[in-house]
Amino acid sequence: MPEIPLPVFCLMVGAAIGLGSILTPYATGPSPIYYGSGYLPTADYWRLGAIFGLIFLVLLVITGLLWMPVVLL
Repeated sequence: MPEIPLPVFCLMVGAAIGLGSILTPYATGPSPIYYGSGYLPTADYWRLGAIFGLIFLVLLVITGLLWMPVVLL
């Protein structure tokens, strides 16, 4: 994708990877181990995934709003 600036592309890829890895009990390598061991009940796993997902999105939007004008200039 030569027309997309590299910093913008990195932000898009990082956002997709970061959000996907915290939402579900099977999104990353160690997650199935935690999920299968019963360390966290299923409801707690999904609830915490939603909470951390919202925190991640808020921080991503704030960072993006501050960073994009610098990158696009």
